[in-house]
Amino acid sequence: MVKWYANLNDSPVLVIRTSYSQSSMVLMAYLNRMRNYLPFETIYVLYISTDWEGQGWLEKVSQGEDWAKKWHFVPLRISAPSFKSMMIDRGEAPSPKFQWCSNFLKGIPFINWLDKLDKSGSWSIAYAKRQNTTRVKVLSRIEQCEYHGDRQVINPISEISNANYEKILEEYNWAKWPKMSQECAPCINSNLLELAQMKKDDIDKTNKLEKKIGSSFFPKSRFGNHETIIKQYQYVKNHFENFENKFQRDKFNRGCGDIFGCGL
Repeated sequence: MVKWYANLNDSPVLVIRTSYSQSSMVLMAYLNRMRNYLPFETIYVLYISTDWEGQGWLEKVSQGEDWAKKWHFVPLRISAPSFKSMMIDRGEAPSPKFQWCSNFLKGIPFINWLDKLDKSGSWSIAYAKRQNTTRVKVLSRIEQCEYHGDRQVINPISEISNANYEKILEEYNWAKWPKMSQECAPCINSNLLELAQMKKDDIDKTNKLEKKIGSSFFPKSRFGNHETIIKQYQYVKNHFENFENKFQRDKFNRGCGDIFGCGL
């Protein structure tokens, strides 16, 4: 099996597309260790702000950026169009079936940023995708990714063992670092555990949005046929232990947003 870093394109720049989840922190630590095997002169760590972050999440982003600076990476932030404003303009939230948010919040802002700075298309992109957290096939390297302007995309920790992953967490005391990003909180693909742990500010902002657009953020059929986030949250809290395992599968997969690393 060819290692993901063998014969990498002669790329001067690597962009780590991160949302500062636990996996992204492990990815940064791993790439720092692999520095001598990599051709990149500059490594950017890019966060895209959605205007729908969870309560206190930007503080976590700042902590992640401090780690990036420690390893001589270059942390950057760019802003997507306001997710809240987009939902109000459309009169609805996205859905798992019609997940328009990932393209507008992640794909388009990211590709526009890349095309502005990397006119030759020679930069590489890294994501913190791991095969053992999803049933979707994760390739360690894509030479020319059609979703990223035919640029090279790598997933360096796609095959990392759970044991090695845990060792990195232990070394940097990241065991309690959030496993999923709260760059969008709630996310239309939030799993039950995330919903059960929603903070008051996030419930309140979603409640206000629902009143503004005249419909529920989540399909009411998903949670006991309840129509509002407040009732859905309480339903999940009261019934969480009784839900079947199938609702927790692929908890690291953000549906269509998986292409652009949503949640990572």
